[in-house]
Amino acid sequence: MADKNLRYMALGGLICGLAFLALLAFRIGLFEKADSFRAAVNPEALLSDRETWMKVLQNDRKIGYSHSRLQQTENGYLLQEELVMQINTMGLSQRMEMNTRADLLMDQSLDRFELAIRSGPFHFKAAGQIKADHVSVRTETNGDEQAMEIPIKEKPSLAVALIPAVVAGNPAPGASFSYSLFDPLSMGSQTVKVHVAGEETIQFQGRPASTRKLIINYQGMIQTAWIDQNGDVLREEGLLGLRLEKADRREALADLPDETDQDLTLAAAVPTNRTIENPAGLTSLVVRIGGVDVKGLVMEGGRQTYADELLRIRKEVLAELPTQIPADSLPPEIRSQLAPSLFIQADHPRIRQLVGEITAKADSPLVKIQKIMTWIHREIKRRPVLSLPNAVATLDNRVGDCNEHAVLFAALARAAGIPTRVEAGLVYMQERFYYHAWNAVFIGRWITLDALFRQFPADVTHLRFAVGEQNLQTALAALIGRVTITVEALDENQDKASTLAQEEEHVDPTR
Repeated sequence: MADKNLRYMALGGLICGLAFLALLAFRIGLFEKADSFRAAVNPEALLSDRETWMKVLQNDRKIGYSHSRLQQTENGYLLQEELVMQINTMGLSQRMEMNTRADLLMDQSLDRFELAIRSGPFHFKAAGQIKADHVSVRTETNGDEQAMEIPIKEKPSLAVALIPAVVAGNPAPGASFSYSLFDPLSMGSQTVKVHVAGEETIQFQGRPASTRKLIINYQGMIQTAWIDQNGDVLREEGLLGLRLEKADRREALADLPDETDQDLTLAAAVPTNRTIENPAGLTSLVVRIGGVDVKGLVMEGGRQTYADELLRIRKEVLAELPTQIPADSLPPEIRSQLAPSLFIQADHPRIRQLVGEITAKADSPLVKIQKIMTWIHREIKRRPVLSLPNAVATLDNRVGDCNEHAVLFAALARAAGIPTRVEAGLVYMQERFYYHAWNAVFIGRWITLDALFRQFPADVTHLRFAVGEQNLQTALAALIGRVTITVEALDENQDKASTLAQEEEHVDPTR
């Protein structure tokens, strides 16, 4: 039971990224303006000097605040914002702080930005300069620096200028816009859709307020905003009961909690119809997926098959595996899973040094995988954290949840010459399915592995919906609060045999 509780406590990180992805993206994201959006905006009326305080609530209970200041400068505008939240995942309450600075030109397009995120021992910074066809970005995580260039199609503006821009354009109810959001957290672009739902009177601070209602759809995550006649955001609502409300300075800063008992991970967990007593002992599982459109999710492949809402998972067998993996003979799509990336720094000196200490060149891929998994299980403390999952930072801090275990394992395994990817979806634990991340390794074929649970292969209650790195949270976002899981069969063949035996017991032998 103690081991189960430890696993339960370490599941919390992925859902935090999911729940706050929309909130953070709209606070710091950048967007490339689409023609339809740009045509609706009056550039002369977009931005005016203003200072805004908002309180952050979860199910009507305060968990933080945001403070933003927009000032006109000689060359354009300066936007500064501070966001502070107290977040509970799996019973552990933690404080997260984010600070953003952005320099905008007179046409509200972005010139440069800086952001910093701090939570416990994890510190992340990013700074970007907009060029003609790319964003030049520098990142720093716990002192480890990286530089990259992200291509863009046209000069972006700032996502937090979106709502004032829509209001200034005075679009008619029913109007819709699309634009491409560049998120500095994931270093990628996604399409965001805005729909002007119409006029609505809401209760705000005890009085009725006339507002314009906007529906913002970010890859299935729905953010609703109510704007008053002055163009101020009175309220924003998002996932899992999270919302922001306009306030004055005193109200925003008052009664900040040192901890909160509202557990986001529990709130997002998916109940099911059947208790699974021994997940690790199952050889197969069949579940019915409902409530969501699975288009765009990675339901098929490897041990998973999907048809007619039924997802079948069969546990892999570690037999007839190759003793070596020649990289030159691998298909390009598999060979790419050996390469380093922004948060999976397989080429980092400390990662490569550690791999040399953990494994031997003569080890088979299977032995290398087992040694790396054993080292992570022994050396990395299993605890929910609020951070951008980063292999080197996890190695430095020696603590993390499923995200940190997955990226660190991927970095070490790739450095050891084993193609490795990160997968995410749901896993069964304590009578519910929880959002979770794990790995798959290629040893002649893809085999799932969970370094957090120390399972190789991973048990069949790992339901894969997404594959990738920074884009995992976006891919899963549309599932939250909507997906349903119905267990149809445990060890499918055994279930069929048991059912047949029961039917035979009730057959009338005289018939």
